[in-house]
Amino acid sequence: MSFHKRKLAGSVGVPITLIIGTVALTGALLAAVNRQDNPAWSRWQDNPQVRLITPTLNGEAELCLTCHNGIEQISDSHPVDTFGCVVCHGGDRLSLDEEVAHTGLIGSEANPGNPADLSVVEVSCGSVDCHSGDVANDRDHIERVTRSVQASYAGAINALLDLNGLAQEGVYYGNLAVSDEDVVNPAAVEALRRFDPESFDNPAVTEFAEECLTCHVASQTVTDEPYYHRGTGCSSCHTVYARNGLYQGSDPTLSQTETGHAATHELTTAIPYTTCNHCHNRGTHDLETLTFTPRDDLDGVEALSGSERRMAELYTADSTHYAVCQYELDCIDCHTANEVMGDGDIYTNEADARRVECRTCHGTLEESPATVTLEDPNDVAFRRARLNPFYDVFVGNTVLLSPDGDAMGHIRVENDLYSLSSKVGGPTYLIPQVMGSECEQDVERQRAADCQECHTYEP
Repeated sequence: MSFHKRKLAGSVGVPITLIIGTVALTGALLAAVNRQDNPAWSRWQDNPQVRLITPTLNGEAELCLTCHNGIEQISDSHPVDTFGCVVCHGGDRLSLDEEVAHTGLIGSEANPGNPADLSVVEVSCGSVDCHSGDVANDRDHIERVTRSVQASYAGAINALLDLNGLAQEGVYYGNLAVSDEDVVNPAAVEALRRFDPESFDNPAVTEFAEECLTCHVASQTVTDEPYYHRGTGCSSCHTVYARNGLYQGSDPTLSQTETGHAATHELTTAIPYTTCNHCHNRGTHDLETLTFTPRDDLDGVEALSGSERRMAELYTADSTHYAVCQYELDCIDCHTANEVMGDGDIYTNEADARRVECRTCHGTLEESPATVTLEDPNDVAFRRARLNPFYDVFVGNTVLLSPDGDAMGHIRVENDLYSLSSKVGGPTYLIPQVMGSECEQDVERQRAADCQECHTYEP
């Protein structure tokens, strides 16, 4: 009986083991088939298919758009068929596994998805044919930006040191150590030393470093509050962020509920005032007390529209004077690329970097604004017009000339009439001239506030 039982058990045990192994193998095969029929990347597409492109710039195939299906083309000047994705973003061009594909992405520690961060921009946007070229071809964008006050924050840093008796004659500091062997402007300096707060052993400097070193394009914003969302490096200005910091585009892989994303995956030269406002016009800084007092009059502005919202965002509740140029134009309609991005020189404060004044466009009682007739089709003014969707220039056009010799192609002169086409919205405005008017201008008083004493605008 016991022998019978043992024989029965032995004869049944082998088939059970085989059955278990067969079931496991079948399950694995079915899972593999399922993965093949329903790969992980397919969840990003309604009609799953591998999307392969071969950018003409390097001739190397890539599969990024298989998952990033629907993502916006970064700009018309960077067509995806020419540039692809990897040349700027890095990563494994032929992998469809998310982790592997994103290995080696170009970005900073604070902003890993942004290849335009100043710490990595030479790898992504640099090269002599792109944005690290020579001055003559106006391809030295990266060098100019890294020397600019926007990146160095030299104005606040050196003002702080001076205020606390720590400044040394001829020695200036910035967030980045930069030098310039060819100083052009008398107000510029040859170099900035890298600002190291610990080397000063001063409580005010330490507090400044802890609380205030976020207001420059080399840093990432540290608050999740509305209005403060922005990119770093080139993206600080050339990508638009929504007030709430949420992505609003068509890439299914990008969260539309997680803050910290640009509104769309696009670069623009039509930079709205709202982008400038992510840093500027947010409140009052006091270097003496090392305090920042944010504006308290912005609640509810999202319910406004048009001119009402613009007024609410641009001006505080107790503002009384508005010039028409400030009310209807955007910041880049007046401030040139050399002022914003830097002109190649190194400045220790914002005032030295400014060029445009009221007389730049309106002239004086004795002189009309400076102009230049565009004759060379390779002039940078034509390239800037091609990159902007709201104005054009042609050979033979006479345009305004900024104080630093920068052709302002969006401001045309025809039949003694000066007109400005907005670089953001497109409307055209006639620019009234001081010469021949009854203006009682003091030519040396060129601040906006000076002209607003008489010239106010009531919407």
